[in-house]
Amino acid sequence: MQEKIGRLSSQYQDISRRLPAALFSIDINKAIDAFAKNSGVNVKEKKPGATVRREVVEEVPVDVVIEGTFGDLAQFIYQVSSAEKMSRVKNITISDPGQGLKRLRFEGQVVGYKLAPEKPKTENKK
Repeated sequence: MQEKIGRLSSQYQDISRRLPAALFSIDINKAIDAFAKNSGVNVKEKKPGATVRREVVEEVPVDVVIEGTFGDLAQFIYQVSSAEKMSRVKNITISDPGQGLKRLRFEGQVVGYKLAPEKPKTENKK
């Protein structure tokens, strides 16, 4: 049991070193713009979502709509998933915008993660 607790403690320390304590939608928007420029996609829409609190982390989602070739979209997703602060793209839909071009429309969420603030410990009064 102590060995498992030690491993979990070590994993938590590793996560806490990698994740920022503060992360805002504006930070994610700036990164999305940079990734879009580097991958050649066009950002059509960005909309911040509600922060979701988990046990150890908080998810900071931004809904995005981008257009580009399949290769450009793949490059964008790769850059997002390789970033340290943003490690996930989810709720993906890829469709043909119907303009007769060889471009695709990507709709999904770019999710950044930050450490959740620690819950205040309640004292047991006896």
